[in-house]
Amino acid sequence: MPRGRAALREQGHFVAAREALKSTTRDSAIRHKALIERAETYVAENKFAMAKKDLERVLAEDASAPGVRERLAELSSS
Repeated sequence: MPRGRAALREQGHFVAAREALKSTTRDSAIRHKALIERAETYVAENKFAMAKKDLERVLAEDASAPGVRERLAELSSS
């Protein structure tokens, strides 16, 4: 069973999932994970432009972030 923000998203509580991801942190790895999770929440809401924006933000800070470039390409082709 998923936990935390992913659980909120999977249960259809999209606003709550996004709100849980709003807090910022100085740790870039945690911030990137939060942005990726929020992007997936936007995808679940069919808000693809917002999802791409978050993924692009991750890539801007870390071009080698695993899986992000591929996910962005998937969203761009759909």
